[in-house]
Amino acid sequence: MRPSPLRHPVAVLRLLLGLSQQGFANLTRRSRPTVKAVELCKLSLSEKFAEDISAATGIDPRWLLAGDPSTPPRRLDGPGDYSREYFEEWLAVQHLEKNVPPSALTDPDAIASEEGKRHGEALAAILRSAISAGTTKYAVAAYRIEKFLRQMERDFGTAESVHHPRQSPPRKIVDSGSATMRRSRPAFSYEGFIEPTEPKTEA
Repeated sequence: MRPSPLRHPVAVLRLLLGLSQQGFANLTRRSRPTVKAVELCKLSLSEKFAEDISAATGIDPRWLLAGDPSTPPRRLDGPGDYSREYFEEWLAVQHLEKNVPPSALTDPDAIASEEGKRHGEALAAILRSAISAGTTKYAVAAYRIEKFLRQMERDFGTAESVHHPRQSPPRKIVDSGSATMRRSRPAFSYEGFIEPTEPKTEA
């Protein structure tokens, strides 16, 4: 598919976030043809659509409605550069507000323990599935988890000294998967974190 020209701020924002038109449509609860038409200036951006984009991304709706793609994107909460990192923070805060009651934040130890238990169970389930798929799959899963934990430590630190021993794949597992492993990984995208929704009819 030919990339959409940067005729509209919506296209600038979407590409900044690394989303496809379908991914952006899912995020903002519109159809892909609607997003495409706005980006190509074949459909005017309504205030309602601009407000919905703002609520989903943290972008200033006034920047969107101004219609000038040559100006830098503006954050909803005031001065500062709008970036993918800011978008990630925006999604994270929305997730927190939706899933964690404010009263729980008054007890950091309790919420950290509960979240740690929940995520630990999820990781254990992933590892069990990888083990059943064979030694290679398990090795890749364990490596990715270890890499993820190290990156989280670098980004946020730890409240106490934590050691993550390197795990070795079980020796008795017969590898049922392919011996060929991909040597490169695609760039990170938020597409996988955005669930498809029923599109609205209004642009």
